[in-house]
Amino acid sequence: MISNKALKEFKAIYKKKFDIELSDQDALESATKLLKLVEIVYKPMTKKNMKGPKNEEKKQDNREVEDNKDWEARQNLFGFFSLLLEVDKRVNPHLYKKIK
Repeated sequence: MISNKALKEFKAIYKKKFDIELSDQDALESATKLLKLVEIVYKPMTKKNMKGPKNEEKKQDNREVEDNKDWEARQNLFGFFSLLLEVDKRVNPHLYKKIK
């Protein structure tokens, strides 16, 4: 279930990105689809994966690499979601009304 606050945030982000204001129903449908996609592609780390190197220097190097991977993953997801929304906009133009 998507909270009203999250739905408002989604609508604001969508409006800023695509200059299209979604109705509550359309925003709920799009946000739900997006969440389902994230559930499919997101793989949480296991405790085994989270174990770091034994000495402090290796830990610092590992943190820098993980920070870069985390940043890159977020950028890739953002780009992917933007692309997904563009595709959905083309496939279902009736769901996206431009309000002036």
